[in-house]
Amino acid sequence: MLLKAYQTVNRGLRGLILMILAHTYMDSFTWCMDNAIALTLISPSLIIPLSTAYFTSVVLLSALIFITGFKALNNAEYHD
Repeated sequence: MLLKAYQTVNRGLRGLILMILAHTYMDSFTWCMDNAIALTLISPSLIIPLSTAYFTSVVLLSALIFITGFKALNNAEYHD
C-alpha cells in the first residue's frame, strides 16, 4: 500500500527504500535469532519473550506501513 502511494505521487524510489529497510529489519532479526539459538548464545528461557517482542514489532510495523500507505493513497486520489 505504501509503495503504491509513493508511486502515485512519483516517489516510487523512496517507497522502495522504505520497504527494503522494513524487510531488512524483519529478516535480519529472524536470522540473528536463528543463529543465536543454533549457537546457544541465548538461554532457552529467552526464546519466547524475544520472539514475542519481535513478532509484535513486525505486526505493528506492518500495520503502520499499511495505514500510512492507505492514507497517503487516499490523499493522492482526493487531490487528483
